[in-house]
Amino acid sequence: MQAVASSGATYGTLGLSPLSERGAIELRQPLWLRLLLRWLRRHGTRFYNFRGLDAFKAKFNPQVWEPIYAIAEGKNFPPRALYAIAGAFSGGAPIRLVARALMRAALEEISSLIEKVAHTMRRLTSRSRAGAPTS
Repeated sequence: MQAVASSGATYGTLGLSPLSERGAIELRQPLWLRLLLRWLRRHGTRFYNFRGLDAFKAKFNPQVWEPIYAIAEGKNFPPRALYAIAGAFSGGAPIRLVARALMRAALEEISSLIEKVAHTMRRLTSRSRAGAPTS
C-alpha cells in the first residue's frame, strides 16, 4: 500500500473479503441465499479462513469497507447466478471445488480420529505397563 500511495494513487483496495460482515447493509435477499450465507459464515471456515482474511485486512485500518454486490437479471436472485459467481472465483466448476473441500474435510476428520485412537491406545498401554487400572 505504501508503494501504491507513493505512486500518487488516491485509492487502493485490498480486494474482496468474502463473507465479511464489515460494511454490510441490510439487503432484500431471497431466504435461501440468506440461510446459505449465514451457514457459510458459521461453518465455511473449515474450508477457507474467511474470518482470518477479514482480520488481516482490518489490520490495515481501511477508511471504509465497501460492500460489493452481485445482481442478476430479473426480480429474484437465481441459484444459477450464485453458481456462476462461485465458478468465476474458484477458477472452475464449483461442484468440483465443493467435492475437493468435502474430501479434504473427510480426510482431516479421519486423520484426527486415528490420532485420537492412537493417543488413547498409547495412554492405555502405558497405564497397563505401570500396573494401573485401565478403566
